[in-house]
Amino acid sequence: MNINKKLLNIFKKVKTTSDEYTYTCSYINPILDGLTGYSLYSDDSGTNENITLSDSAANYEYLEIFYRNVDNIYSSVRVKNPNEKSVGLLIPVCFTGGSGNVGLFALHNRTINISGTSIKTLSVGNNGNYYAGFALWENRSPSVEKNNYIYITKVIGYK
Repeated sequence: MNINKKLLNIFKKVKTTSDEYTYTCSYINPILDGLTGYSLYSDDSGTNENITLSDSAANYEYLEIFYRNVDNIYSSVRVKNPNEKSVGLLIPVCFTGGSGNVGLFALHNRTINISGTSIKTLSVGNNGNYYAGFALWENRSPSVEKNNYIYITKVIGYK
């Protein structure tokens, strides 16, 4: 797939009057253009546990992973040639104001490993320590929790 060639086709110039032109978008996602998406996992509420895909990640050019945190803030990540890769799922949240003008920054993190039909939270050895957590900076005081607040809701494979 020649991405540069596809980028040239994103906008089309259309003459509206003798002196004006309008540009229309011919398609939204040139990276995935021509690829077909297949649902490999779907759960509206999501899970923070390991998941099993309906087909091997090795069979797809891209995986798109949709996820949310405990506050129902959603995000997604797209991974090229996803099999046997580790991927960080992050949701940063910044709160300002509130009572006493408290400002805080929170970062939900979960690092996963994609291998065949499984997506697992990456672990450090076999001692129950995982690459998942929550970092909070409130009034310049940092704190870190070892909790998995990232829930995978959907995985789509593109080939």
